[in-house]
Amino acid sequence: MSEIEQAIQHFSDLVNQNPDNAEAVMNLAWTFERQGDYDAAIAQFESALQIDPSNHHALYGLGLTLLGHGDLDGAADVLARTESLLDGVENKSVLVVMARQISALRYRMSQMAN
Repeated sequence: MSEIEQAIQHFSDLVNQNPDNAEAVMNLAWTFERQGDYDAAIAQFESALQIDPSNHHALYGLGLTLLGHGDLDGAADVLARTESLLDGVENKSVLVVMARQISALRYRMSQMAN
């Protein structure tokens, strides 16, 4: 079993034990994203957002995954929603990093659209 498969099994077990733990669901989503299983990642990020709709990390992950999946319009919408949540982020270093990353992603998406 590969490391990524082990991680999926580990986080799947955590989610099964704690289905309302948005962090565990989000970690499972990131693992699927890294594996390239975008459909599973999208489903897990959406599950994390059902648990915690203000989770800017899950929303950002969903945006990145939609971008990787080739859904530019969906990614743009989700990243705009992510930006609206950043105003409430207390950790300013997280705010700055995510804002810069979103800006870079918007540029990348504009290049992909042309």
